[in-house]
Order: sequence, then C-alpha cells, then structure tokens
Amino acid sequence: MKHLEVIIISPSPVICAGMESLLTSSRREVTVYTTDDPQAAIARLGHNRTLVFSDPSLLDQSHHQALSRFAKLKLAALTTSLLPHSVSSRFDAVVSVYDSAETIMRLVDETVSSAEESDDMKDPELTPREKEIVVGIVRGWSNKEIAAAINVSINTVTTHRRNIAAKLQIHSPAGLTIYAIVKKLVSIDELHT
Repeated sequence: MKHLEVIIISPSPVICAGMESLLTSSRREVTVYTTDDPQAAIARLGHNRTLVFSDPSLLDQSHHQALSRFAKLKLAALTTSLLPHSVSSRFDAVVSVYDSAETIMRLVDETVSSAEESDDMKDPELTPREKEIVVGIVRGWSNKEIAAAINVSINTVTTHRRNIAAKLQIHSPAGLTIYAIVKKLVSIDELHT
C-alpha cells in the first residue's frame, strides 16, 4: 500500500486528535499533520499523494485556488453539520465527525488506490538522449543533423526515434511538438524563430 500524507485543518484540538488517532491506529502507511491554519497546510504540501480534511469554514476562495494546483491532492470537507451544495461542491468528498471509522477509512483507501492507479498510468519517462532527439525532431532537423548535433550515428538516431514512438505512442512530428511543449523540452517562442 502506498504512503499517504494526511493534513487535518480544524480549529478543534479534539477533532484533530481524534482524526489523527483514527488514522495512525490503522495499519496503513499514513503521516498526519494537524493545523488550524490553511496557509500552513498549503505551505506543507509537496508532490506526495495527500488527503486534506478541512473544516469548510476555514477555507476561502484563495485557499481553494491554491489547493487546486496540487494534482495529487484530494480535499475532503470535515463537517459537524450538513453543508449547502454550494459549499460541498468545492470538495472531493464530505466527511462528518459523526461518520463511522470505516466510512472515513474507506475514503483513505480510495485515495490510496487512486494514487496507485495514477502511478500505473504515469507517462513513460524518456532518457536524456531521447529528449535531445525529440528536441531535434521538433526543430525540424533531419536524422543526419540530429546525429551531428549530439555526436551519434544516424542509425542511433533512427533507433532512438523508434523507441520514442513506442514509448509515447506518438508517431508524428506534430504530436512530438505538442509533447515537447507540454513537457517543457522546448518553448513556443523557440519554435517561432
């Protein structure tokens, strides 16, 4: 099972302690951080799979925007009462302090399993040499020009091109151009020159 970081944002020390106790008593790899300050929670976020339980009254629009920038984050409202739809729709899930431990742990399991699925579907990573080849293709260079620029044989360039196409399932220079821009191998300004 994947490691999960859980952040609990609540002004109530009792709720924070209870949630932390519940999460750490399970046999899952979980790190728990509690705070009553959304800014401190946002500053703590990294690139790990994170589940944030937050009192909805503590998050304003700017907090939601800051949290939305983290792809591996699941945001759950931690409530003591019913929420209006306009509030609950801003969250990936809604959990009540009155929910059973099983209900809360099911959300943790779903977050971990979605992390495992996204890890299985990760983009294939190109080697540094393959990235150089992609940049050459995007710049419109021939195999001979790419080979001269990176000091390899034309056959090596051809082999790398075949490997790149197999890894990425992209078979056209236009497709590779889009890939290179998205992966920041080249900038759009570079292509206009």
